[in-house]
Amino acid sequence: MLILTREPGESVCIGTGHVVQANTNNLFSIFSETEKERSIKLQIGESCEVTKGVVMHYLGFKGNQRKIGFEASREIDIHREEILKRILQERKQAQALTNQASKVA
Repeated sequence: MLILTREPGESVCIGTGHVVQANTNNLFSIFSETEKERSIKLQIGESCEVTKGVVMHYLGFKGNQRKIGFEASREIDIHREEILKRILQERKQAQALTNQASKVA
């Protein structure tokens, strides 16, 4: 199980095209490119299926941080939103360098 902490407004991006956003009062919003937004209220210890093969568990909170766990196969990427943005930026930079090197050669 992958365990992450999120403050209200922060998101987790799932490789299936889904985004889970932590909100206040034990509410979580689930967004998808192909489905309409869902809001789910979970109590500590409860779980929900985000999408086929991905289960989210609400594990607790401390202050403003929600502790959530995700169960999914290793083939499904799950990242904090800010980490995914960094990964995509690094890939973009690497591609630009590759394109630049191929023009020089």
